[in-house]
Amino acid sequence: MIVLIALCEALYSVTVGYLKFLALIPGITELRPGACLPIVFSVFFGPVAAWGSAFGNLVGDMMGGTIGPGSFFGLPGNFFYGYIPYRILRAVNANSSDLIGKKKLAVYIFLVIVASVVCATIISPGVTYIGIPFDLVEHAIILNNTLMSFLFASFLIRNLEKGV
Repeated sequence: MIVLIALCEALYSVTVGYLKFLALIPGITELRPGACLPIVFSVFFGPVAAWGSAFGNLVGDMMGGTIGPGSFFGLPGNFFYGYIPYRILRAVNANSSDLIGKKKLAVYIFLVIVASVVCATIISPGVTYIGIPFDLVEHAIILNNTLMSFLFASFLIRNLEKGV
């Protein structure tokens, strides 16, 4: 479990850290293609994804030079972003192969949206303390997480499932 957490954290932090130049709100959020990784990790590794995502976001902020008060709200926000898909899949007795076909597409859409909204709802109040409007941050995070997950996570899940 510790090795999987470290691998998830390393992949997420490198992906997030090196793409900081795609800023939506400088120092707060950026266009993150890596936002799909907590969903993918959650589908394949379960709760390990939550810890890997939480620490990966923190290390990614350090690597990108944007560590600040928002990073400390990003820790629990990204924890739940990686944990919620796992819990939803467990609740409906689904696994990664179920998400490939059209049969469980509604489950996939639901878990991405719920995870993104919860992540944004945890992070947004924290960054309001540093003067960034709540609505702006919340909408940016929701849009970024859902868009990147819809674009890339389904592709990764489908192709990794074939190789597993």
